[in-house]
Amino acid sequence: MSMDQQQPNIPEQAPAPSFWRRGWRLLKRLVIAVVLLLAIVMGVLQLPAVQNWLAQRVTTALSNAMETTVSIDKLQVAWLDRLVLEQFYVEDLQPEDTLLYSRRLYADISLNPITYLRRGLVIEEIELDSATFNIRKPLNTEETNLQILLGRLFPPDTLRAEKDKRPFRFDVQRLSLNEVRFLKEDKVRGSVLDIALGQGLAIFETFDLPGKIIHAEVLHLKRPRVRIENYPSQPIITPEGDTISPWPEPDTATVPPTQPFYATISSFELDDGQFSLDNWRFESEKKTPPDELDYKHLDVFDINIGIDHFSFCSDSLDFEGEITEFMLQESSGFVLENLTVDDGRVWNHGLELYGMKLKTPYSELGDTLVFDYDTYEDFKDFPRAVKMDGRLHGSTVTLRDVMTFAPGLKENTFFKLNRERQLYVDGRFLGEVDNLDAKDMYLALENRSFVAEGDLKTTDLTNKDTRIIGLSLDLLRTNMRTLRQLLPRFRPPESFD
Repeated sequence: MSMDQQQPNIPEQAPAPSFWRRGWRLLKRLVIAVVLLLAIVMGVLQLPAVQNWLAQRVTTALSNAMETTVSIDKLQVAWLDRLVLEQFYVEDLQPEDTLLYSRRLYADISLNPITYLRRGLVIEEIELDSATFNIRKPLNTEETNLQILLGRLFPPDTLRAEKDKRPFRFDVQRLSLNEVRFLKEDKVRGSVLDIALGQGLAIFETFDLPGKIIHAEVLHLKRPRVRIENYPSQPIITPEGDTISPWPEPDTATVPPTQPFYATISSFELDDGQFSLDNWRFESEKKTPPDELDYKHLDVFDINIGIDHFSFCSDSLDFEGEITEFMLQESSGFVLENLTVDDGRVWNHGLELYGMKLKTPYSELGDTLVFDYDTYEDFKDFPRAVKMDGRLHGSTVTLRDVMTFAPGLKENTFFKLNRERQLYVDGRFLGEVDNLDAKDMYLALENRSFVAEGDLKTTDLTNKDTRIIGLSLDLLRTNMRTLRQLLPRFRPPESFD
């Protein structure tokens, strides 16, 4: 037997694992461990006892920081992308008063990391049910309850540090509201803004609050109730006896101009709304009769609005859009059955309605109406402060509707005796109601007791003692009875009868 045949077979040893293979195995184990740990943590967070414990810790910390009561009945976090808060409550500065309450808040959050890097935190859906938010400024104070509580939560040094940080970005895609109320009461300035909403739905394309831009596909509001009340303001008296005005003048030299807020809505609908306004700053009681429209005391109901391609800019309170529906009633008896506008704009110095069709139970107007004014406050003295430019074609106006916006005409014999009659109108009308001019006009009462074609110029139309009416007519067909009603001081010879 040869020597080679007698030697035993020695098995070859496997080569030692390389550095990269060992690293890959370690990385796999580490990833598996991290995933298991996250799964355990997320599983633990689903336990009601753990979630309630976290809620108690958070509310206790907030209560201690803000020196008020903060409570949550139930906190539910589902796999870190769905959050539910039930019975969330923040007490006001005054015991038993409410700053914030929500019966239920639901949020569905996107966990897509690419979306987060591009758009920030994206909240796919928010649902808010039975919520109340009250902001109040008591007498002789410079800050609201919200400012005071936030000042406790974020002391001034913290606020200054936060200002230097990049603003946190978040985006909302869908917002649902049910039975929500917002109250802002300022006893120093003498104002109350009370907004209640039955239901609301908003679907957003862009929701960029730091950039002050919002684009919405849909905004639908059901049963909104808006109440505004103004009363005399009260100056602030400091402990040293100094007086601070409730309306301090802004320091335009030190305050840099800010970017205006801009919003668009493709489709806006408002159903069954109410609006009330009471201004008690100059009068402690309402002096106008119940059947007279009073711009200091409005009570509007059955409001229904539809607007397409709506836009808003905050620097001039500029509203634009195509009005597809606008209906309302006012407690004085005025009823707007419908208003449609092909191209409309309202801002703090004017109103423009092109392609307008306005209908009340007694009148129909079209097609262009433009108002020019200095501020919205001018509507309180509409007959003298608001300039009009109206182009009317094939319109019918009942004199009672004219008297609604110019109550001084109620003393005019012609208007009193013909308040239910329709007036057929064509032409262009310029100026204030009190100093109204007309060009190329056609006016005719329904019974043809008065027909006029030509131009008209008036002065103090709503004042029966100083009223002046100038006519440059191509045609006038009437009778002496109508002339005496229209011009009380017209005294022709008896033979004219």
